[in-house]
Amino acid sequence: MLNTIFTKLLIFVVAFSAIIITPHVAKAAGGLYDNQPQDNVVVVQIDGIVASQIQHDGKYYIAGTFKEVKVDGGQLQTRNNFVVVDLATRAVDNWIINTNAPIQDIAIGNGVLYIGGLFTQINDKEQNYFVAFDIASQKPITLNLAANGPVNGLEVYENLLFIGGEFTKIDGVERSYLAAFDLVKKEFRKWNPNVNGVVNDLLINQNRLYVAGEFTQINGQDRTYLAAFAVPSGNLTSWKPVVGGEVLKINVQENSISVTTKTVGTVTLETESSNPITQAPIDNRTQQEKDVDEGLRIHTEEFGFKVPTLGDILTFAIRIFFVVAGLTTLFYLLRGALGWITSGGDKDSVSEARQRIQAAIIGLILVVAVLAIVWTIEQVIFDRKICFGLSCPLTLPALLEPLD
Repeated sequence: MLNTIFTKLLIFVVAFSAIIITPHVAKAAGGLYDNQPQDNVVVVQIDGIVASQIQHDGKYYIAGTFKEVKVDGGQLQTRNNFVVVDLATRAVDNWIINTNAPIQDIAIGNGVLYIGGLFTQINDKEQNYFVAFDIASQKPITLNLAANGPVNGLEVYENLLFIGGEFTKIDGVERSYLAAFDLVKKEFRKWNPNVNGVVNDLLINQNRLYVAGEFTQINGQDRTYLAAFAVPSGNLTSWKPVVGGEVLKINVQENSISVTTKTVGTVTLETESSNPITQAPIDNRTQQEKDVDEGLRIHTEEFGFKVPTLGDILTFAIRIFFVVAGLTTLFYLLRGALGWITSGGDKDSVSEARQRIQAAIIGLILVVAVLAIVWTIEQVIFDRKICFGLSCPLTLPALLEPLD
């Protein structure tokens, strides 16, 4: 009886949230749908909330807060907050990306899938708030985009990845709630619009980046919960709609912008078309213009490798110290063991070998204890905001901003 009740409840919950997918068209809706397959419709049923969905190369990527998925009334499958649906086979794809907390947004650009959210683990491995996967190989890509807070919005425009959320730093770079990452150079742009509150969502429509959240100012100018930037220049526009509450989501509908607020529900607005204010540029000058304006510069991309910073050098020195300490301990353990073996029963030789082994073991315990203490301080106490060079790169106070 209990199993029957559970099954009925599960089916009801799963069927309550559904996505109807048709070629090039997709919409999310709440309600009960006939889950019988149709030729041009794929019905995806989930037991939670869809935060973001993208159709790309014959597959449908869905992310949000859920644990189970069913396609066209087929078998119920476990997928924690992310699922890929193959439109050709009308089935759940084998690619599994499980997170330990909700996914807020996904984006795809140049064959790469970008995922942001509240999670701290991906497939049971530590990964805070952001991850990127190569779609072809389905393997993670290292982009050095470790944020110190949740990532709520992602948008790709040409070779730029815009990131919005609750962070104040990404990979040690000071960026309050909104940042632009160059996907070619693999580095952050100097663009820093100085948002004074959390960014909940991003949207790119034509040549505008729309930003929604809980902020009231951008670069000292009044922008209450909504703002628009011209892209790729990054200039703030004069768009200043009034919506009456903090904005949670923003979507485009034909020639209008639809926003969901905390207090007044859904509001429809006209798209932004004003001339941008010359402010907070992403810095899209040509290299020749930069050289003339800024004088002699070192172009690290011409070296074929990254020029290490002082933090990189100190991090390397700290880590190599512990490597040397471990190798030294191993050497003395082996030396003591060899001395014991070759002592021939001589008491003095045995005593000397025993002392070496004891000293090596005590040294090993001390090294492990220091590693454990420092790791705990970095990961638990400071939450990677302050690092000493072991589990994350050494954090140094920044007196100068590196040139873009």
